[in-house]
Amino acid sequence: MPLTFSGLTNERAVLTSKDPKPFTTSSGSSSKCDNIVRDIQGVSPAYTCTTPPPSTGFGTQCEFKPVYVLNLRGEKASLAIMFFHFSATVSGGSCGMGGSLFNVLNAALPGRIAAGDTLVVQEAELPLVKK
Repeated sequence: MPLTFSGLTNERAVLTSKDPKPFTTSSGSSSKCDNIVRDIQGVSPAYTCTTPPPSTGFGTQCEFKPVYVLNLRGEKASLAIMFFHFSATVSGGSCGMGGSLFNVLNAALPGRIAAGDTLVVQEAELPLVKK
């Protein structure tokens, strides 16, 4: 998978995939659960989205280039890993979404979780070792 270097601060470096990944959402689905993968990421990838004709049954078709966050501490680097599960009550029922990302938690997200929603996040790091 080809990557490009896309950012650097004192605490982290960001690598971005050169290969875009497509995804779609079904029409009438809950944007609350569909958007959690976007909203949870502390370093957000760029998204390009279009709305296909309603006859396709899709609400949105998007492409994004995944990002990989490296935490930097002096000369040591580690790959950020985040595991998450989100569930929410929506009109007519509930929705849920979970997964893992090579990213960090968006610090502003917990303040945007509504009453009755549940978000569980576990962050970890994979140390990178020079050989």
